[in-house]
Amino acid sequence: ANIMTAGDTTYVKQGVYNERVHIEKSGSPNNSILYQATGTVVTHGFTIKADFISVNGFEITDTINEWADGAGIHIEGKHCQVTNNYIHDVTRLGIQIFAYPNDSYSTSYCVIRDNRIEFAGLAGIEIYGRNNVIENNDISHILQYTPKWTNPPDWADADGIHFCGAGHIIRKNYIHHILLSDKGNIDPHIDHIQTFDPAYDIVFAQNFFEHTPVINNHYYQGAMVCLLYTSPRP
Repeated sequence: ANIMTAGDTTYVKQGVYNERVHIEKSGSPNNSILYQATGTVVTHGFTIKADFISVNGFEITDTINEWADGAGIHIEGKHCQVTNNYIHDVTRLGIQIFAYPNDSYSTSYCVIRDNRIEFAGLAGIEIYGRNNVIENNDISHILQYTPKWTNPPDWADADGIHFCGAGHIIRKNYIHHILLSDKGNIDPHIDHIQTFDPAYDIVFAQNFFEHTPVINNHYYQGAMVCLLYTSPRP
């Protein structure tokens, strides 16, 4: 990660790598930097603070109890692609696409596609920034309180996708089996998609949400939209 330059590819051989990869060197247009798993490659995930980075085919688990490094994959950058990864039993979010302010172009035009996420904390995928594409991901068994998350916030829930920012396309995702019976789900308010900060000009298409029946007055919702703008704010 420290020596790769635009257009390089690293092929990672099958094995268990007890490390987290921190990426701060960017690729360039038409010359992304690619991390490609060959066989079953198990790691503690990726923290990406760069542009034009692609991560494909990894198994990610057992992250630490920390905001960015606790997510399976944390992204702050443009034109990154995260595809075909299996993310499970991580301490925080499955995949986190972060920007500040929430609709900043500093994180934009990323593609999150064909990933399977289960037993992540709080949400499977959380989206900030602009014009990101989230499609064909399988999200299940999200936990309100994961085993390694010490001092979690009292507002923690177990949701499928959190979205903020602007211009995203969220399509063909399958969100299912977020269960009260899963250890760590004490009293979550379960939403398959939810925004809690300004979000506008976002397209939802062909997503499939599979609900669990109501149990003990705990309700499950397809969508929780607190603040939604249909055009840019003043």
